[in-house]
Amino acid sequence: MPGFFVKSENISEDRILIRDKSDIHHISRVLRHEIGDRLVLTEPNGFIYEAEIINVGYDVIETRILSKYPSQDNLNIEITLAQSVLKSQKQEIVIQKASELGATRIIPYISKNTVVRFDSEKDKTFRVKRWQKIAAESAKQCGRNNITEIGNIINFG
Repeated sequence: MPGFFVKSENISEDRILIRDKSDIHHISRVLRHEIGDRLVLTEPNGFIYEAEIINVGYDVIETRILSKYPSQDNLNIEITLAQSVLKSQKQEIVIQKASELGATRIIPYISKNTVVRFDSEKDKTFRVKRWQKIAAESAKQCGRNNITEIGNIINFG
């Protein structure tokens, strides 16, 4: 059963709301889940919920909590990867694989030998958001219970 990540503020005593548009699309259109189907939902605090879909809307999926238990799959260590920004799609592959292998956080940096140049802070922010999305998708695919955190791009000096 595919798992999805939910924010803590979307969890109430007996209900969980799924508000992420890509998750809503994936659940309702790709997987074609309907009312009565079950999902596995994970929150950042390390709890896993088994939930049943009770309402599917355009911008929200409402679920009823069936069970809640702590995650047992977390690593006993935290791994931080400091990675110089690579050109092309190589940076995305590094983020994907590091996330799948269990890295807790990735710190992208620019060194004197870095080929990639950013036009503005907005460009850096866009890239970090994209990389965060890749890390989340990788965590879903390999069944991790937490998402690798992507730090802001920093200068090595």
